[in-house]
Amino acid sequence: MASYLVASLGWQRLAGDFRVERVSQGSVFWLAYLKIDSIKYSGIGVVRATVAADGLGLRVVFLFRLCHPPLLVPWLALGPLVQTKSWWRTTYETTIRTSGGGRVRVRFNNERLFEATQVAGRAAGVK
Repeated sequence: MASYLVASLGWQRLAGDFRVERVSQGSVFWLAYLKIDSIKYSGIGVVRATVAADGLGLRVVFLFRLCHPPLLVPWLALGPLVQTKSWWRTTYETTIRTSGGGRVRVRFNNERLFEATQVAGRAAGVK
């Protein structure tokens, strides 16, 4: 029940448009911190991000998978990636546009993912 409640606040909003059976193959990055709207996913090995030719894949690992289907967000649905620095950490933020005109804010702290996403987005024609 708690997993569904958490998922419904962010992950499920994305799942309506971007749910897939399997995430495409690509470069894999483990996220120690991911925030979707107001919900935080923290801890190494909870969320895996994949940078693939057709988009950004997100997958919650085994124990937390309930109500969190794999996602593949096409590059064109991602807004610009913005880097924010504070005293103790750097985070990267973007907005994902959904089909109903909604927007879901996503923040993470993996610099290698940020760099790979920039390169893949440009290759896909995203400015």
